[in-house]
Amino acid sequence: MKIVAFLQLYNELEKGNLERCLENCKIWANDIVIYDDCSTDGSFNFYLKYTDRKNIIVGKQNEFRKELFHKNELLKLALSLSPDWIGWMDGDAIFDRFTTENIREVIDRAGNNDGIYFHYLNLWKSESWFRLDNQFNDLNICGLWRNNGRLHYNPSESLHLQQFPIGIGQVVISGREILHYGFSSREKIIEKYLRYKACGQTGWALERLIQESQTYNISKAPKDWYPINEIPKDYDFSPYPIPESYEDVTRYNSYEEYSKTKKSQINQVNKT
Repeated sequence: MKIVAFLQLYNELEKGNLERCLENCKIWANDIVIYDDCSTDGSFNFYLKYTDRKNIIVGKQNEFRKELFHKNELLKLALSLSPDWIGWMDGDAIFDRFTTENIREVIDRAGNNDGIYFHYLNLWKSESWFRLDNQFNDLNICGLWRNNGRLHYNPSESLHLQQFPIGIGQVVISGREILHYGFSSREKIIEKYLRYKACGQTGWALERLIQESQTYNISKAPKDWYPINEIPKDYDFSPYPIPESYEDVTRYNSYEEYSKTKKSQINQVNKT
């Protein structure tokens, strides 16, 4: 059985996610294909430790709203390697321990189904705790796709569209986890909020990222969900991430504006 990992990435090296993601992929995938969305942090040279140059597409410019166009190119590349299955993974996520170590068993259990769904576990302000309220724990994604000869995209330009391809037939829920680190620190939450805001997103789906109200509910992730090498070093004494206010963030229109202001404030403090 041949499995190809399918990754669309942008500056995940500087975010501290890239090594974790690629180390995870190399355990369960035979090949790794990457669409690099014009990273500026040296990610490309890091990719070459895990995959061949021919398996990497480098975008001409960063186009977050055109992610399905990029995935369409990447899917064609993945299919050219004649995989039996394709595993989609965000750069800030990994499969849980059981799937990482036993992915072929997970696939075998799927029987004749074309797609396998995983629960998307949103780690919150910590690598040890995950969020339950405001629908943060309600997402399941189709993370494994059988190469059934019908996989394709009809790309359009927007945010938060269906990320897996058209052509997948019957699907099954695996009962397994994808661990998502995209909200695992306050700074990462702010970055996500401001990047989506800069792309034109508004409303509850955006504002919930910085709303930690009376419904705030988080729980500690079971240790055996983490691949052995990814158990947080502070897991046993990781403090409960208390709710807080992000009102100081809402006045910014982009993460770049926010970062520039914060750096200026730090420089002023250092001068005094």
